[in-house]
Amino acid sequence: ESEPKVVELTVEQADVLRKLGVELKGNVAFSPATDIGTLSGDTDGDSGVKEQSESSVITCTHIRDNKYQVRVANVVGAVALPGVSLHIEPKIHISHFAHLAKRAVSRHRSSSERVSVDSLDTFWELVATWCVTAVEKIYRAGLLADYREETDDLSVVRGRVNVRRTAEKFVYGQMAVNCTFDELDVDNSLNRVLRRAMSYVSSASWSQDVELKKRASRMDRAMEGVGILQYGDVAVKTDRRSRHYAEALDLSLRVLGPVGANVFAGAGVGRTFLIPTPGLMEEGLRAVLIDGLFPVEVKSGKKVLSQSPFFSVNPDLVLNGGVITGDVKYKIASREWVRSDVSQAALFATGYRASAALIATFSREPHVADSEMQLGNLLLKRFVWCADEELDPADVEADFVDRTRKFVSRYVGLTAVA
Repeated sequence: ESEPKVVELTVEQADVLRKLGVELKGNVAFSPATDIGTLSGDTDGDSGVKEQSESSVITCTHIRDNKYQVRVANVVGAVALPGVSLHIEPKIHISHFAHLAKRAVSRHRSSSERVSVDSLDTFWELVATWCVTAVEKIYRAGLLADYREETDDLSVVRGRVNVRRTAEKFVYGQMAVNCTFDELDVDNSLNRVLRRAMSYVSSASWSQDVELKKRASRMDRAMEGVGILQYGDVAVKTDRRSRHYAEALDLSLRVLGPVGANVFAGAGVGRTFLIPTPGLMEEGLRAVLIDGLFPVEVKSGKKVLSQSPFFSVNPDLVLNGGVITGDVKYKIASREWVRSDVSQAALFATGYRASAALIATFSREPHVADSEMQLGNLLLKRFVWCADEELDPADVEADFVDRTRKFVSRYVGLTAVA
């Protein structure tokens, strides 16, 4: 992720890769909206500069012969090409990435069990978790019902009478009216896709998450009025009335894989899924701090500083209404400060008139320690999440929260805990 790598590709494979990069760039999930006059910390890569100027999520540059330099900007996952699959791993170790991604999806901790994470297969469980969460949200809001045409023999007239068939029944002594009518129920393509995904997750052999399987099974049983998947269902699209289904439908199709979620390149069969990372890691770290700093309120923020011309600041972290502001930098930190990071954090704090500011970032090695800087009356503290392969993410989280809590307690009267 975000690091150029030289790989061997054919001309066809390189062309497919470039095309995919451009298509993904046009997807809203990969193109965070940026208002004129708005400064946000959501799209920073290793350079600390917004990458929206790039025309593609994936750049593929020919070097010589069959050698290509490939760079994938701020996404992880797998790309299926004709005859080969590319795996894009996170900047930080995958165990730490998965740990924070799960926190981003669900605030509650399902168990205290330590899970070994060492491959991209883990992403499928993450996608399944997001899928079940999205379907649960749809179910709680109420499944979408549609009218569908039914034809049946009834004791009373309903809808349109089929005269010929009804007459034939009278001839044979059957006192029934053959009618065609509209039936309102939840057995439609959208719901069938969602239920099939829940059934698949509940029995998936690749998932070791027992609680996730139970949640999926509950959703499968709850959608009893929805029929089995039918031919053409996987091609269903959302419209104006069903746009709230978009996320759940997209994730369900990805989970179903061979049924219709795969991206097929040429004649080769494979799975392509790319997950934008900066916002995910921001949400994960925010969830960690929401739990760890309670009762301090932690949320993202937006504050308009000027209406004419319009200008606003959008810090990733706002503590107790702006006593402290913070920025999450999904990048690998060194011992040195990054000038753009300092400027951005200082601007957020100034906009909120905060007493202090913090930057949350990552390292791959334990020797990169926290550091602080005095900017006039503003104290800026940088906290480092050590995503070392040898360290358990749960232990790193506990240490990260403890260090942050001690800092925050200087300004909000919070009691530091061991």
